[in-house]
Parts: sequence; structure tokens; C-alpha cells
Amino acid sequence: MSSPVGHKAQDAGLNLTQQSEAFSHAVIEGLSGIFYLFDGQARLIRWNKNFATVTGYDDTTLQGKQALDFIAPCDQALVSSRIQQVFSEGHATIEAALRAHNGQETPYFLSGSLVMIDEQPYLSGTGIDISARKRVEETLQAEQQLTQASLDALPDTYFLFHPETGKALRWNRAFREISGFSDRQIGALPAPSSYYSQSDLSIMATALEQLRKTGTAKLEINLICHNGQTIPFEYAISSLAHQGQNLIISIGRDISERRLAENQLRESEQKFLRLFKEVSIPLVLVNKQGMVTHINDRFTTLLGYSMADIPDLDSWWQRAYPDPRYRAWVKETWTLAVQKAMADGQDIAPLEYQVTCKNGEQREIQISGVTFGEDTLATLIDVTERSRAAKTLQQERDFADSLIHTAQTIILVLDTQGRIMRINPYMEELSGYTLAEVQGKDWWNTFLPQQDHATLRALFAKAVGHIHNQGHVNPILTKDGRLLEIEWYNKTLIDSHDEVMGLLSIGYDITHKRALEAENREALARAESANQAKSEFLAIMSHEIRTPLNVLLGMGDLLHESLLTEEQTGQLELLIKAGKHLVVLIDDILDLSKIEFGGLTLTREPLQPHRLFLLICDIVRLQAQEKGLTFNCDIPTELPPWVLGDEGRLRQIMINLLHNAIKFTQQGHVTLKIAYQPAGSLFSITISDSGIGIAAKHLNHIFDKFSQADSSISRRYGGTGLGLAIARNLVTLMGGHLTVESCVNQGSHFQLTLELPPTQPPIRPSTVALTDLATLKPLNILLAEDSLDNQTLFLTYLKPTPWQVEIAMDGQQAVERVKQGGLDLVLMDLQMPIMDGYRATQAIRHWEQTSGTTPLPILALSAHALRAEQQKSLEAGCNAHLVKPIKKKALIEAIHQNMARTTAKVSHETP
Repeated sequence: MSSPVGHKAQDAGLNLTQQSEAFSHAVIEGLSGIFYLFDGQARLIRWNKNFATVTGYDDTTLQGKQALDFIAPCDQALVSSRIQQVFSEGHATIEAALRAHNGQETPYFLSGSLVMIDEQPYLSGTGIDISARKRVEETLQAEQQLTQASLDALPDTYFLFHPETGKALRWNRAFREISGFSDRQIGALPAPSSYYSQSDLSIMATALEQLRKTGTAKLEINLICHNGQTIPFEYAISSLAHQGQNLIISIGRDISERRLAENQLRESEQKFLRLFKEVSIPLVLVNKQGMVTHINDRFTTLLGYSMADIPDLDSWWQRAYPDPRYRAWVKETWTLAVQKAMADGQDIAPLEYQVTCKNGEQREIQISGVTFGEDTLATLIDVTERSRAAKTLQQERDFADSLIHTAQTIILVLDTQGRIMRINPYMEELSGYTLAEVQGKDWWNTFLPQQDHATLRALFAKAVGHIHNQGHVNPILTKDGRLLEIEWYNKTLIDSHDEVMGLLSIGYDITHKRALEAENREALARAESANQAKSEFLAIMSHEIRTPLNVLLGMGDLLHESLLTEEQTGQLELLIKAGKHLVVLIDDILDLSKIEFGGLTLTREPLQPHRLFLLICDIVRLQAQEKGLTFNCDIPTELPPWVLGDEGRLRQIMINLLHNAIKFTQQGHVTLKIAYQPAGSLFSITISDSGIGIAAKHLNHIFDKFSQADSSISRRYGGTGLGLAIARNLVTLMGGHLTVESCVNQGSHFQLTLELPPTQPPIRPSTVALTDLATLKPLNILLAEDSLDNQTLFLTYLKPTPWQVEIAMDGQQAVERVKQGGLDLVLMDLQMPIMDGYRATQAIRHWEQTSGTTPLPILALSAHALRAEQQKSLEAGCNAHLVKPIKKKALIEAIHQNMARTTAKVSHETP
């Protein structure tokens, strides 16, 4: 609504002509809403017929009635404050419920403005029934914002400044936009001298003097904008005492159009013009000649048209309805409506048209009006958003209905008592019930087994009590008695007043899924059992093969130390070589098996890449030279000193590839080239040879297990075809790539790409190197071993040392011997009768703990090479795990190092 600025009431009631009074009366009575006029004590002194109809009072009762008598009790306090705001600030709007004589309450948008009549303040206002809008708001909240915006008052300028310093303290957007000055400029410029001419400042000085005497003042002066344009403004100024300072409040309004209206209608029509322009809805006045005599600002704001754009009805028809056929229909319907209203003496019934705005936008406008004489006053209400909202709401409802009808999930709606409000066709098909059969019936007694009632009633109570529900599973009974497993997800339904309406449940039939899950669990259990059996088989086979190999290779090493003839030495080396080949074969099979059932784990420990690559070159170079091949090793010096990776597996991969290159190359060269990219820490390892190469048709299978280029390869060069399969799988586990390029008789190029991030060097414990058996200190060692062959081997290993060895045939004998004391270390075989090495070690550790005896070093001797078996022995209490076949040097060094650690630990703990 507009502010009260400019409402001059000088002798208004005395000087109005009879025609002007009739004209004003017709405008008031022609409004589609209510009109009211209250005096300074908020007593009703004037109203229109709509006001009397809405409130239900007769004219006698209405006269002098207090404003709050027409307001619902819940809104009276707020309305009272708005009445005070009108008399203090000049203007206010509010949405409140009007209370009729019969107690009925109706929501209205009320607008009030201060008018001065005979120098007395009055509250003049209008109201529009917003019941329909409120109903729309309950379904679409956005309508409320739009309706509120459409009823907002027209903006006036607000300016607060210090009269002595001229500093601007506060201003509104209207002042900034109209003046063209920025906030920063307004805050810096002295007021009011920066905005008005010298002559206008004299007028303002007079007004300020009046302000000091009376407390209020009004004046009309021209605002000088930032671009030099001058705009006539009407100001109401008042003083404000704030924190000990007297400040000036200036409320201004552009009166350019009002001055033009004053020139056209003369002084006698001022009251009508104020009412016409300040009403909060768009208005247009057309005379009997079809000339547009007046439009208000709200009309221009809504449609963009000014008086110059539409001087007459013909101009309006042409611009608002550019389509000829539609324009003809609008003219016909509107003309008939006006004629009927004139004939019946009634208002023009509302009609909705699609109006084209000045900017080309089309809006849905509801046009109604009133006729007086042969003139017509039309009122316009923008219903575009309401219409769009209704269409959108209907589209959303149609879309929701479509989803409900086509969804292949259960959709169930219950009220707050658990009664069925709706089920979708999928639920009907699944359950065998139709909506008509179950609507309004109790959910539990219709669909749920009796034993589930208590639990599900509790879940329902939580859901409708705003307690978040993550979902649950429960069975339902179909019409034919079948039980279906349903997974439910619930959502509490809340209305616009935050009241619980019921519960929306989305259900998924998981009956088949549950059956599949049960089958999958059984299949998984079978697979796990098979994997366990496979693991046990591999462990047993490893043990059974490695045990005799331990004796075979151990005795071979011992014989190698003896004085043999050249022929005997060659025969012995063949024997050892065959044994080592069996060890490699066993390790390959174990590695492949562990990879296949996910039992292989990699370590990430600091390693020195340059040292590792040089060591591999030294290992391979001798083999290449024995075949008369040239071995080239290209290792850059700009490698990080330490990186993270699995050194053992990386060495295994590279040696396997290099051995293959040497094996399949009869003449020429084998080359190892290392490249490093710091960005990404990528190592590129290329192994090239000039060997027999690989045919293109075999390249896709070269990394398959037990696969070689063709069967003749295996016959000519030997091998199981496991090496490349293991290498490819290990590289994949490391997150790298292994590729090959090859041509027959031209050689092969294997490229390994790995990310090995730089790291810090590890802190390694100091170890004691074994240099001379003569320096070893005497020890008493218990060998727990049931195999006579292994006993003989290990006794032979330790014979040159000053160590005394006793024998225990099983774990139980070992435990009893340890309890007798006098031992320094135990060599514990893990596979023994009566009591195996695991249980024997645990029993020894338990006895040591309960008796307070210093723990003995226990070294596990096992043919189990799987990492899980090694971990198992360490968890049982062993200090180290030695895998058969065990070298003599490895056994002696393990005993020596573990004794050194034990001695150091005891020395450290002894006070």
C-alpha cells in the first residue's frame, strides 16, 4: 500500500461538489473488497456495502464500532499494533481474520493509510478476502509468498539523517534506486544539501522550523538524482529522539503522476485520486467515450502500460490481446458482462483473460469491476501464479497417481489409527485384495500374522510419533494364505499445520531374495569348506614333500663339503639341482593356490631399489654368461634411496622373467632396463631378449597358468608354465601392469610398471653375523623331531659346533624335558605324534609364565610354507619359523641370533 505522504485534507469535506462525492461513493462501493474509515480513536465512521455484508452488522450497529471488534481474538494484538503503525508511520498492511457478527472468521488482507481530513487523522483502508488464497497456500506454500507480494504496499523513500551534521544514518532501497546514488555515496554525502537545490533547501529550512514547533511537517521539493534528473517529491518529516540525539525522519514519494492528475482533475478531485492511486490492487477507469482517464501505479507495475500506452479502450484491446481471434472473444465477453451489470445494477462478474504485458509477457488476469453511470471502473487481480500453482499441483498429483499405479513396489497409506486408506495396483496384485475390499479396514488384522501384531504396532506408534524409522522386514498374509517377506520403509505424513495425517509405507517383496540369500549362504559355506579343505591339502602336501626334501638337500650340502671325486661332485650337484627344482615347483604351486583363493598377502616395507636391482643383476649375470649370452643392465642412478614395496615378491617376479629370457635365448643378449618417473613414483622395468620369441596367436594366453607357447616348448626347454601366471597375478596384486611384445625369432620385451612410493629408511635391529664356529659358546639344545631322517640331518648340521643336542620324539616328551631345566634353546618340529609342536609350545609358555621361569627361545621347524602356518606358529609362542628344506648355515645362524637376542634381553631386564 502507499504511504500517507501527500494526503492533504484541507477543507476536503466542505468543498467537494456533489458530483465528486457521488463519484467517490461509486468508487468505494465499486471496490471488489471491503472499504473502511476509522477516526483517530479507531471508531468506524464509514464503510462500503461489502464491509457490512462480510461483518454481518447493520449500518446502525456498525457506526462508531471499535476496529478490534471486527478482528478475531488471535489477531487483535497484531492488528492493534498495525493501527498504531498507521497513525504513527502513515501506512500498514496485515493479514488477519475478520470476525463476523455470527462468529465466523474470514482471512483478509487489510491495508490502511493515514489521511488527514479537516486536519484530523483518519485511517482509510481496504481489504480483500484471501480465503481462496489461504486454501491454495495449504497445498502450495509458494502461493502465499506470491499473494503477499501482490498485496505489498507501493515503496516510498525513507531517509533518516542528523539535522546538524547532515550525516545520513539510514535509507531504503527506494531512495537508493530512485536517486541513483550508491549506498557508499549516500553514506558519505552530507544531507540534505547534496540532494536538493538552494531554493528547495530554503523550503526545507522552513519545514524544519515547523517541525521544531509542531513535531511534524510536510513539504514538496524536487529530488536531484545522481544523473542530474529532478523528480518532484512530497515528504512527511518528523523528529526522532534516539540515544540523546534529535534525528529527522523523511518519508518521501514521487508525486510526478499525482501532480499531472491534479492538473487534470483539479483540486476538487484530490480525495478521489488519493483513494484511486493508493488502493492496493490495479485499477483502470474508462469513461463512456471509451477513453482511459486513469490507471493506478499498481496497474502499471503489473502490466507495464502507462496512460500514454493505452489512451483508450481500442489501444488496450490491441496491445493486451494481440491475437485477433482472441481479442474478438475478449471484447465480446467483456462487453456482454458490462451490459449485463448495467442492466441488472450489479457489479461486473470476474472474468479471467490472458493479458499480454508491455514487455511481451503473458499473465493470467482476473478482471472485474463496477459501473456508475456510463463509466466503468475495472479492477485487475494477477492470478498467474495461482493458476500455474493449480496446474502444477494437478500435474504433480497426476504424476504421483501415475507413479503409484505403475510402481512395481508396494505403496500403502495408513491413517493415524492404522486403518488402510490406499494401496496401489501392485499391492492388489501381490496380495490378492482389491482396494475396495480393504479400504478402511484395520491393517494388522487384514494383512499381518497374529504373532507379529505387538511388534508392528510398536513400530507404527514410533513412525507416527515422528521417530525416525530406518525400515524393517515383516511378513504379510495374502488373500490365499501365502506368507510374503516384505521390506518396509516408512514416512510420516504431515499436513501444513504440522499435524500427523498418517503413514506412507513403501514395501519391497523380498521373498525370492531371501530364498536366494539362503541358497547363497549354503553355497558360500560349501565354497569356504572347499577352500579350507584345499588349504589343508596344500599344507599337508607341502609338509610331506618338504620333509624328505629337507633330508635330501641337507645331506647333499653335507656331502658337498666332503672330499669327493670330480665325477661324484657332478653327480651330487645334479641331485641337489633336482631337489631345488622340486622346491621351486612346490613354491610356485603354493603361490598360485594362495592367489586363487585370496590367501596371498603382500608386505609394504622399506627397500633399496638400486641395491635390489644390482643384486638381481649379479644373480642372473652368471647364468647368462654360462650360456654365452651378453647380459646388459641399465640402472639409472637417480632412483630414490628407499621405497615402499614387497622386496621378496618383486625379486621373485624379476628373476622369473630374467630366467625365462635366458632360458629361451640361445645366442645374443638379455637386457634389463630400469626407468623411473618421479611424478607418480612409477618404476618401469623392461626385460628384453633376442630369443625365440612368441607367436602373436599365443600372446593372449602366455600369462595363463600351465600355459606355454606350444607343447614343444615344454619338451625343449622344460618348465611348468606357472611362472608367468604367478608373475602377472603378483603384479596385479601390487597394483601394477605386466605386458609383453614379441615376434617369432626376434625376441621378446616384457614391461613391468609399478608404483613404489619413496619412504624413509627403516630402523633395523642389530644382528650378530656368524663368522667362525669356533667363537660359538656352548649350548644345551633340545631337538623335538619325530623323523629319524631329520634327526640325523640336524645332528649332523650341529656336530661341528660346541652345542649339545638332546632328542625328544614328540611334543609331550619335549614339554617334560623343558620342565626339568638345563636347556638353552628348543628346536620344535610342528608335526609330531601324541602332541604336535603348536600345543607343545603353548604348554611350555604356560608353564614358564606360571612358574616364573625365563622363557626359552623356541624355533619352529616346519614343512609348511604358507604364511598362515608361519603366523600360527608365532602366535603359539615360537620365536622364529624355519621352513624346510633348511640349510645348515641358516639353522646355525638362526640359533646363534636368537640366543644373542635372548641374552641381550635378559641382560637388559636384570637389575
